[in-house]
Amino acid sequence: MTGLLFANDATVTTDPSTSSGTTAPAGGTSETWTVLDSSQLPAVSTGGATYCHIADESLPAEKIKVTNINSATSITVTRGDESTTPVAHGQGATFATVITAGDFGSFTQH
Repeated sequence: MTGLLFANDATVTTDPSTSSGTTAPAGGTSETWTVLDSSQLPAVSTGGATYCHIADESLPAEKIKVTNINSATSITVTRGDESTTPVAHGQGATFATVITAGDFGSFTQH
């Protein structure tokens, strides 16, 4: 399976004892985040073959692309996806899966 994956009501929280997501790097920057539990996210895979989008429930303007689930407590993300502006998120921020404008544009009618 390739492309966009979804999961209803999925959230992931960064580990509050780390600095995961607490900076505002340039858009397109890849980062590895330590999270409390990645099990609610869809099973995305390395290399961008499958992915999902998340956004901070408190600062939803930045769309973040999850490109790999490395382990139960580690995910790889691309910051500021779809030309959104990266922002510094608080320690222990909770991110929910979202559908972006680009995601809608990729749908086709059969």
